[in-house]
Amino acid sequence: MCYFEKILNVVFEEKGGKIVDNEMLIIGIDYGKENTQIAYYDKEAADGLCIEENISTESAETTIKHCMEIMQSKFPDKNKSETCIVITKKTYVKEEAEELAAYFANDGYKKELIQVITYKQAYMYYVMNGPKECCQNDVGLFDYDMEGLKYYQLVIDRRREPYVVGVVEKDYSDTLKYDQEAFKNDEELPYIFENVAQNATHRQILSSLYMTGKGFESDWADETMKKMCRGRRVFKGGNLYVKGACFAAAKNSHVGKMPEVVFIDDNMIQAYISTKVYYNASDSELIIAKAGTPWDEVDNSIRIIPDMENELQINVTNVVTREKSTHIIPVDFVGKKRLAKMTRLRVRVRFQGVHKCIITISDEGFGKLCPSSRKIYEKIISI
Repeated sequence: MCYFEKILNVVFEEKGGKIVDNEMLIIGIDYGKENTQIAYYDKEAADGLCIEENISTESAETTIKHCMEIMQSKFPDKNKSETCIVITKKTYVKEEAEELAAYFANDGYKKELIQVITYKQAYMYYVMNGPKECCQNDVGLFDYDMEGLKYYQLVIDRRREPYVVGVVEKDYSDTLKYDQEAFKNDEELPYIFENVAQNATHRQILSSLYMTGKGFESDWADETMKKMCRGRRVFKGGNLYVKGACFAAAKNSHVGKMPEVVFIDDNMIQAYISTKVYYNASDSELIIAKAGTPWDEVDNSIRIIPDMENELQINVTNVVTREKSTHIIPVDFVGKKRLAKMTRLRVRVRFQGVHKCIITISDEGFGKLCPSSRKIYEKIISI
């Protein structure tokens, strides 16, 4: 078995850094196209959260500055280094997420305590932090904004530890476009929505159903909502995502009682990538990449020292299908004479897409005694 020498950049904790003090300022921000909402964690509040402000979205820098000025005026005794922030947006674009995080980091906030998540993830955090009776089975969400109507069903597999949570998405934007005048004058609108809602939830066992978005602000859909209450709880509101972001920040700060879950979205890897190593005087299974991580964020490396081994075993455990597979990668490409504890190999894990994992092994040598051969071996594994 290979000796595990050092972690290069594998993070075992959830994103958000090390365990932090429960007295830190915990903030969630819903960064919307038109409006931005702010919430903060308050253990004295009924659900642990308080909605502080709803402001107009301007440029990223201006909006973020406004948000933090509001929080700083309310909590003047809190330092920027004692603030954990999660921002949620409708869609995740890596460059935009990095730009948002950079605004905070440039203003003195700790980069490792800032995270950007999608509305789908915020939805999951909101539901999984709510009453248990509301998520015993699957949970539905109708989101009706200026882009149209979409339905998201949170599928929760409680038979596994940790729970595996995924989202099924249905787009009804062609059937129901956003039309502010129609909400007041179109008598057929409630019937169209009722047909859509029945279609989306047909034969689905749902504990609860949520409705959010600007399209539901008036009362035109209320009668349909009452009909949807049979056998399930139905809620309507406009702060689901900001609360979800705040719950995510609370989890990053190790506050709250959210169960352990692996959230799987369309752009997230479905498997744990691991290898067996000898570490701290015992055999260990070392996780190099975690299920539920966006594929384009995975770029992790470890360093190992082979002890008479001529191969490395990479294990893939799919949390959705429960399938396990083993992939053997040769490590004798650097030369057999150097295998007995005289070679450091860097094992790098990246993804080319959700289902394509790239394993790269490079020879780093062993000091002046054994200079690096600069040889590299690469293997693509299908997940």
